[in-house]
Amino acid sequence: MGRMLRTALSVMAGWLLSIAAVAQNPNQQTDSQLAMQYYRQGEYRKAADIFARLYERGRSDFYYGYYLNSLLKVPDYEAAETLVQAQMKISRGNLKYNIDLGNVQELKGNPDRAKQIYHQTIKKLTANISQINDLASAFIEKRHYELAEEENPLCFLWRRTG
Repeated sequence: MGRMLRTALSVMAGWLLSIAAVAQNPNQQTDSQLAMQYYRQGEYRKAADIFARLYERGRSDFYYGYYLNSLLKVPDYEAAETLVQAQMKISRGNLKYNIDLGNVQELKGNPDRAKQIYHQTIKKLTANISQINDLASAFIEKRHYELAEEENPLCFLWRRTG
């Protein structure tokens, strides 16, 4: 069997399994819709409670982001910090969570600690273009444009060499 055919069959099997999982768990879809409704209506505590359950079921980045933002809007900075630290342990090497941790520190009123986290994170970068882009995107998302461009020597080198 050709490599392309095996790949196509694997993709189709994964797709069918995901459809079956959603069909078996309609509550997850309903919970997700309810959490989004609460989030849009500004009922962040209710949204956070539901996003917490959804996140625990699958640890998806989608639910992580909404769960974190809900906690930050409540505000419950201690729970947000705990969430980020747990995600950092699960996704070792994904530096974007370090930026989330720095953001939580800023919101807690610890700007010096946040800067320290940001600078330590930049020092951990490798010459991996995907990692550079992910980190730059995380800085931009938190509106730290200067860190996304100027303080990152790899981004500077990348801009110069194209």
